[in-house]
Amino acid sequence: MVDRNYDAVVIGGGILGAWIAKELCEAGHPRTLLLEKNYPGAGATSKSSAILRVGDRHPTLCAMARHSLSVYREFEEDHGVSLGFDSSGMAWIYSSTHSEEVDRKIGELQQREVAATRWGPAELRSLEPAGVFTEDDCAIWEPETSSVHAVRALQGVLDQAKDAGVEIRVGAAARAIEVSGGAVNGVRLDSGEKISTETVINAAGPWAASLLPSGVSTPLLASRTEQAFFLPPTESMSKAIFADEESGLFWKPECAGWVRVGSLRTTSSPSIDPEHYDEGVSGSFVGQCRRTLAERVPAYRKSPSWGGCGALTTESRDGLPCLGAVPGADGLILAGGFGAEEFSVAPAVGAAIASQLSGQGWSFEVEAFAVHRPAGLAAGV
Repeated sequence: MVDRNYDAVVIGGGILGAWIAKELCEAGHPRTLLLEKNYPGAGATSKSSAILRVGDRHPTLCAMARHSLSVYREFEEDHGVSLGFDSSGMAWIYSSTHSEEVDRKIGELQQREVAATRWGPAELRSLEPAGVFTEDDCAIWEPETSSVHAVRALQGVLDQAKDAGVEIRVGAAARAIEVSGGAVNGVRLDSGEKISTETVINAAGPWAASLLPSGVSTPLLASRTEQAFFLPPTESMSKAIFADEESGLFWKPECAGWVRVGSLRTTSSPSIDPEHYDEGVSGSFVGQCRRTLAERVPAYRKSPSWGGCGALTTESRDGLPCLGAVPGADGLILAGGFGAEEFSVAPAVGAAIASQLSGQGWSFEVEAFAVHRPAGLAAGV
């Protein structure tokens, strides 16, 4: 009989781990411990654009994002805490050569009850009067897409988690998840301390794969992206989020008064070391962002740069996250690989895990996200 000190241990103090711990404690697991090796949000969370988009390409992720959006929207009213929630919408810009693709994507979104309409240059100009939009441009307008302030949102969720009874230990690095007889029996810290539990949720982001028991492999890969920050020119007053598929860039006004510019495409590699990756931004990337963005909004040619950052996310080889039990380790659940959508689905991931561990089954259809899955299982994308 295991001397269970905690009902559950959640590894990872980012937005995903925070929501999981909060939901678990509120669902009847009062002895929930959250472990964070550095400080809350030290990994991907604090650098996230925190875009809340419902229109995901997988039906389950779409449903999870819709649930999560309503949770974020109601959080401030329910708890009296500002998360910097902003519902300004998002425009995905394409050239007219992709006209059929745009119509197909709009049809798919509408089938999933996602608000999406086709826009032409006139509507784009009304959204961004300082922009250059020609008759060759079209767009998918998603009015539901919102965002939050990443750090403020994380702190708000952690505060509610603590109020619910979650114990949060900062500076407590997990070294290994210990398994005996095919079942979890605890977590070993770098300090040597053993924390006893029969339930562990691994939400450690880029560190998640390294904490799995020996012999367990996953499709997870660390991805690094660069982001550049600019002072918005006075000519540009739009508060909406833009994604330009032609240039491969997105830009998003932040509530702190600057504009975040980043790439829509990431570079995944099993060789990225999350302990020693470059957290800075290159001058070449800042210059590329300025030149490319200025082709769409010319006033950015003279916009001062406020630097930027290099950020890590965790994705998977087939583009789907990992969410579910880890084979050969009863009591271990892996939650990772959500990439840039992590903020969008975090509340739903927490609710789904809490439902499963409370004996009610998964509250979303997560079979396609199994840790060990046949290659063809991603066909629902």
